Amino acid sequence: MPVRWADIDPGQLQPCDFCCTPAWLERHGKTPPPSGKICLVHSDDAWWEGTVVWEESRRRDGLWWGTATYLKDGESVTEVRSQHDLRAR
Repeated sequence: MPVRWADIDPGQLQPCDFCCTPAWLERHGKTPPPSGKICLVHSDDAWWEGTVVWEESRRRDGLWWGTATYLKDGESVTEVRSQHDLRAR
């Protein structure tokens, strides 16, 4: 069921096939970066533009985790983050 990300609290939904698929990005005039899906990463009380590559399944804690790469104060940072710190763009 398509929903606006702005209407969802972090961790309320899991990523699905409709969220930022290549077809969706193409329809909306966006180009996905080669290293993952476009996202925002929460760090130090701010949201930073980046990309995420999701793991294939949820972890034992019930959360989705992914490897996020983002620019923070001009430096490239790569970290493993949970769905609570990642939002689709």
